[in-house]
Amino acid sequence: MSDATGRLARWAPSVRALRGAGILVGVLLACALLGLVVGGAAVGIAALLGAASVITLTLRGPSRGDFAWFVIVLASGSAASAALATEPIVGLVVTLTVLALAPLVLRHGAVAGIVPVIVSTLGTGDIPVSPWSAVAGIGIGAVVAALVLRRLGLPRLDAALPAPRVIRGYLVLLASLTGLAMAFGIAAELPHAVWIVIAISTVLVPMSHDTFARARPRITGTVLGAVLGSAVATALPPAVSVALAVAALLFGIAHAISGHRVEFVALMALAVVTLIGAAAPVDALEAGATRIGLTVLGTGVAIAAGLALVRLEVGSSRSASRN
Repeated sequence: MSDATGRLARWAPSVRALRGAGILVGVLLACALLGLVVGGAAVGIAALLGAASVITLTLRGPSRGDFAWFVIVLASGSAASAALATEPIVGLVVTLTVLALAPLVLRHGAVAGIVPVIVSTLGTGDIPVSPWSAVAGIGIGAVVAALVLRRLGLPRLDAALPAPRVIRGYLVLLASLTGLAMAFGIAAELPHAVWIVIAISTVLVPMSHDTFARARPRITGTVLGAVLGSAVATALPPAVSVALAVAALLFGIAHAISGHRVEFVALMALAVVTLIGAAAPVDALEAGATRIGLTVLGTGVAIAAGLALVRLEVGSSRSASRN
């Protein structure tokens, strides 16, 4: 088998993994349906986002306290963002929400990447979600999805954590860059500014000098997933985009079950970006091009920030060795 064929084969998970992922995706859709029944479309969307937000954290095996704190922080930040929608202060809400998850990220790695995406999206006003709908939907989706994941007994998605100073640097960059992007976008009335946040959040990861080489395939896959997701959500009708997002989610979870992290993060990026794009569709080609352009811009910012983080870690290591 050639190298190219082998790489393509990795994107086809086993039937057993697909079966388990199919069960989980069914649960996620059930969460959305439950939210829809409880409070209408707004709660249904929030429930689906809430369910998707806890997949990575749950697969890391958090304590109940850690999981509860994650849901409380995400729900609170989402409710505040929905209440302050279209106000520049939403950027501060995004920053504070991410920083409030610092203890979890220090223990479990990059489990908060989706948080600024959800909080920012609800702060744009493009999706009419009330604070109550945000809290109810995220709570329903997160709790139900986590319970089912644990019942399924899926293997843990263990992460090799960089040094604490690297994770702290990552948190500061993620919180500040996404918050500033959202505040500037709203203040400048920049259409689709949330797509800068989406790109930064999906591409930026905590990297050290030692892990950068291993992280490059992951970054490449995530960039492709984010850009492709923005293009799909722009070019296709919302119903088709949602169907593709569900398919990407299915294969992404199957790869998580199989232990293929690169494929998992790439497909999850594609699923999340496509889903959010479908929730706030645009018709004009110009608007679609703006989305893709902002995704590319955010990707560049995230890569530059990641490289700066690596250089900071290298500089700190050299200073420590000299002393």
